[in-house]
Amino acid sequence: EIDPKVDPLSPQNKLIFVTGPLTGTMAATGGRYSVVTKGPLTGAIACSNSGGYFGAELKFAGWDMVIFEGASPKPVYLLITDGKAELVDAAHLWGKTVWETEETIKLQHQDPQIRVAAIGRAGENR
Repeated sequence: EIDPKVDPLSPQNKLIFVTGPLTGTMAATGGRYSVVTKGPLTGAIACSNSGGYFGAELKFAGWDMVIFEGASPKPVYLLITDGKAELVDAAHLWGKTVWETEETIKLQHQDPQIRVAAIGRAGENR
């Protein structure tokens, strides 16, 4: 789907969060998910694997994969609740660390169990 010549930092690139067939199960790798994109460092496919609760909760919410396409003119985050996905204004999160972002979102939505995957300050810069 992505042109091999696309600039990795352009809106034509995609950012993909993907779970696996065992994500959310009691299997040894059941807490894993991957984030895939065309990376700016090498121009090759960049795949990052992560653990924790985010992947399993994404799967429990009924989503095997989330593909971000294009670019927003302002900071936003994706909120998935009750089977619905919504882009929410994130201007108040800009400049925060990942830990501050997670805490702010949990307080804002009054849900200490909400799961967050955040970019932090480094991700705000190109």
